[in-house]
Amino acid sequence: MLPPPVPPTEGESLDDSPAFTSVSEATSSLPRLLTPEEVATLAPIFAERGATLPAPEHSFFVGTVDDQGAVTSFLVVQLRVHAEPLWIKPGNERVFRGLVTTAEEILAERVQGAVEVYLFAPAGKVARMAEVAGMQMEPWVVYSKRVEGAQKPVEASTEVN
Repeated sequence: MLPPPVPPTEGESLDDSPAFTSVSEATSSLPRLLTPEEVATLAPIFAERGATLPAPEHSFFVGTVDDQGAVTSFLVVQLRVHAEPLWIKPGNERVFRGLVTTAEEILAERVQGAVEVYLFAPAGKVARMAEVAGMQMEPWVVYSKRVEGAQKPVEASTEVN
């Protein structure tokens, strides 16, 4: 949605680039969860790019704020629905549209507002199926990173065998 910072020039590393300075070198506060009021001030940034603010029930904003209370940076973390894997036993391909329609109906019942649905589709049959399901190819390269959640202690079982 928003363009990344300008990459470093030739011979410059990401660590040396002014676009990638550390928070301690920045003129803003330390990153924190932005308040709903602060997030609302970002609507013009999204509007300039033909987009709307992400739904608050599916996202949160981490950002920095200057001494006057203006947001100086933000990163939106959004829950996204990932629709795969798909498996259909050969000879049963006729159920494809029904699977998609039923999945969309259930999703509409379970989420508030609209939600984007994504899948990873290599060229060929899977990509064609995504198109038939009304999906469009996005102009992005996808990166991923696994972030581990807090480990909850396992409670002792009170079951009697």
